[in-house]
Amino acid sequence: GTLFKRLQYCARLGGSRRYYRQGVHQHDFHVFRPRVKVSAPLSKGMRLSYDYQRSMRTSQIALVNDVAFRLNSMEMQMGNPELKPTAVTEHTLQANYNMPRLTVQLECYAKLNHRPNMHRYIRTSDNLFIDTQENQQHCDVLVGNGYVRYDIIPDRLDASLACTYAHFDNRGNDYHHCFNSVEGTMMVNAYLGNWTLMAY
Repeated sequence: GTLFKRLQYCARLGGSRRYYRQGVHQHDFHVFRPRVKVSAPLSKGMRLSYDYQRSMRTSQIALVNDVAFRLNSMEMQMGNPELKPTAVTEHTLQANYNMPRLTVQLECYAKLNHRPNMHRYIRTSDNLFIDTQENQQHCDVLVGNGYVRYDIIPDRLDASLACTYAHFDNRGNDYHHCFNSVEGTMMVNAYLGNWTLMAY
């Protein structure tokens, strides 16, 4: 629909139920997936949009039972009946600016995993490694993208710049891993009749 003759929106809701029982353990998970997207023009050639969605991820039945089996002489895999679904929230914010010779696109994306199911390796006193899963603290991703293109001479010469920044922050019950990366590309294209010359 449309609000105030400018703001476009879309909203939806999904849901499911997952239930199973094994011995003394039983699991009854209700999973909801709301999503809302809004978009509005801010000025001539410029538009801003925001997308929100939340979901839950349930683990496979093999990971939430109380069965342990040996993989080899040093490793064992063990289920965890206390494992709960992972709550995942995603946010996407986009801004687009389009003029006859200039194009600008900016995007910020965040994916937040609250209490995610992550592997944990336990070493016993007799040097046996047990692989299990636990609900740990968080596993988050933040990404920013930027793209600019300018037609210096329309249909003859253009230049563009793209940049991406990514931040990963994973915190388990007994460790913390943080990583940042920056990538960038600059390109110039010259269209010379049947030939195209590119430099980047």
